[in-house]
Amino acid sequence: MSDVARWTREELDAHMAKFHPGKLPEACHSPAKPTASRTQPTRGKMNKTEALFAELLEAQRLFGRVIEWEFEPGPLLLSPKQGTIPATRYWRDFRVVMESGVVQAIEVKSGRKSKAGVPHPHFEDGARERLQMAAKKFIEYEWYLAWHYLGSWNIERIK
Repeated sequence: MSDVARWTREELDAHMAKFHPGKLPEACHSPAKPTASRTQPTRGKMNKTEALFAELLEAQRLFGRVIEWEFEPGPLLLSPKQGTIPATRYWRDFRVVMESGVVQAIEVKSGRKSKAGVPHPHFEDGARERLQMAAKKFIEYEWYLAWHYLGSWNIERIK
């Protein structure tokens, strides 16, 4: 049998007519529609999880536990440009100054369940590694990962 991936439309139509009469949907003849790709986050605009965490920070500011907080205060340079390789930067979600004077860098993620049923924060490719690199390089901050799952926040210290 020939390689199915190399069939022409006529060969596919003949196969479908022979083995699956009346089952050929019109979608098979139309050009492929582009799939919706994940949109890139917009700098300076919070997603729903970040907005929820900002509400928590604002409540802590009103109670005096937080002196100030800032959303996406600017990039941190993890590694400079090397030849044709661009510089690597890390954008922390929040910079928080606590009442004790400690400055925190907080990364906010939404949570998901793994295939094994264990909740965990959702990271895109390489994001956890960049977070850990930033925590090791910028020791002037206390680094935290805050992730939200089923109505509760999970806070992890990053070292």
